[in-house]
Amino acid sequence: MVMQPTTVFLLFCMLVNSVHGVQFDIPTRVEKCLSDEVAKDSFVLIEYDVLGNAQGRTGVSVMIQDPLGKYIKEDSDVDVSSGDLHKF
Repeated sequence: MVMQPTTVFLLFCMLVNSVHGVQFDIPTRVEKCLSDEVAKDSFVLIEYDVLGNAQGRTGVSVMIQDPLGKYIKEDSDVDVSSGDLHKF
């Protein structure tokens, strides 16, 4: 039995788990606040990077807070000298 390409594509789509992502650009010296509801016991991966001509310490800070304002994670003065993506 030979499957049509459309059938293969639909089967592939059914097997792939749902993934959501957000990408945004923030101009220099601008603060951006994003929020999203996350189900309890969900796995959340946050990847971020500082683009442009940034080298070494950038002065960029990333903070994650719960709805009550408690800091969950903070990365002050992001260092891009390693060239890696930063993750929480």
